Amino acid sequence: MEKTMTWDTLGDNATGKTHLAVVGDPEAGGAQRPCQETIHPACFPEPDLINLFSCWQSFKGLKAIPPRSAVDPTLLPRKLLQNISIIERLISSDGERFRYRLAGTAIEQAAGRSLTWTYLDELLPATGYGAQVRRQLGLLTQLEAPVYAEGVYLTFINDRTGLRTTCHLMLPLADDEGEVRYVLAAQTFGTLRNLNHAPFLEADDYQPGRTAVVRVR
Repeated sequence: MEKTMTWDTLGDNATGKTHLAVVGDPEAGGAQRPCQETIHPACFPEPDLINLFSCWQSFKGLKAIPPRSAVDPTLLPRKLLQNISIIERLISSDGERFRYRLAGTAIEQAAGRSLTWTYLDELLPATGYGAQVRRQLGLLTQLEAPVYAEGVYLTFINDRTGLRTTCHLMLPLADDEGEVRYVLAAQTFGTLRNLNHAPFLEADDYQPGRTAVVRVR
């Protein structure tokens, strides 16, 4: 079955389209995906993501990037806790790697496995969703700025196509020396079509939407 994404495929599901602001209409064969260079947090499709960004800003104080030690879990949006993860950036003579230090129950349930202490380069495919996550992390570490992304997972079960949206906000955290060594991330999921899905790590295809650096001005 050909795996392409169009607005006709998405249909008129209001819940899904509210969750996912921009998907785009890529051509078969992998046309370039739409990319918005910057986004204001007020444009996030979910209020909890806006609240999380506000918390991250409050943790900064006078610093450009908040230290991980400044993060107070009791101040994070309670409804979003199950969707929050901490990703650690490890740097060695062999380069950099990222691994989950902590992953919320909603993320692990959607992934279909435990994620804590797993390395992203061993967990995620080189293309599709994995490529988008690597792009997010690359922008975050290069610009030392938050990055937001959207996309759709496709699963084909019993000759039916299941579409699951995702919104992914990554916020940089620093170590005691001010280096970006951690990522406070929130990932939410919505359904556009069919309630039965394979775990997103086993999705048959992934179509990225926009990836944008978050700017407040």
